[in-house]
Amino acid sequence: MTNRVEKIIQKVKNHPVIALVIVACIAIAGLESTTSSITKLVESISYYTGSKEVPKLVQFAVVKNKTGYRETEEPKFAAGPMIKSYMPDIYISKVLPSYPVFQVSIENPNDKDILVTDIKYHVSDIGQVLGGAPGALQSAYQYDYVLSYRKGTQTQQLVPPFKIPPKSVGAFELVLTTEEEDIGLIWIMTIEFVTSTGAASTDEFQLLLSGNPPWAQRMFNK
Repeated sequence: MTNRVEKIIQKVKNHPVIALVIVACIAIAGLESTTSSITKLVESISYYTGSKEVPKLVQFAVVKNKTGYRETEEPKFAAGPMIKSYMPDIYISKVLPSYPVFQVSIENPNDKDILVTDIKYHVSDIGQVLGGAPGALQSAYQYDYVLSYRKGTQTQQLVPPFKIPPKSVGAFELVLTTEEEDIGLIWIMTIEFVTSTGAASTDEFQLLLSGNPPWAQRMFNK
């Protein structure tokens, strides 16, 4: 109880209006400050000051039976320091889609539903390497996004928002593609999942994608 009250007091310090309301309530209540009334007051303050826990990203991984991609450690831009990378497997990508399909699992530690409303793609750098199998874009499984080949933040609004029940883990699949025509394109990035109670992010990774250049279309159409 003591720790909880201390947390609430700290929140009240940041909300002068609520502090005034509390003073007024104490003046009206007089000496009727029983343990029960204090508990109710603490619960009310917790509700209105937004005492919510931040969600946790439990898993961000390729769905092996739905994509020709694999997670590995590769040199950054093929020549730099090692970095977590998502790359097409030249053998698997011949029979499975040549774009990455990720499973995203997010834990909701709160007592109420939360909504995953947006996904932010923070691209810190871009580059190109030789290789990378070209492939035509295919439809997404659940949520899909076409990455622009540029630095900066790209925001995807989820329609509909993804709901995660209280005290549970919700999972969805995310398909990333590009409309760029070149092959061997690399994004150095993190992905941030924005919810109604906070955000959860991946570690930085390297993603290799290839478009469907005209020369490849001509070659495959022969």
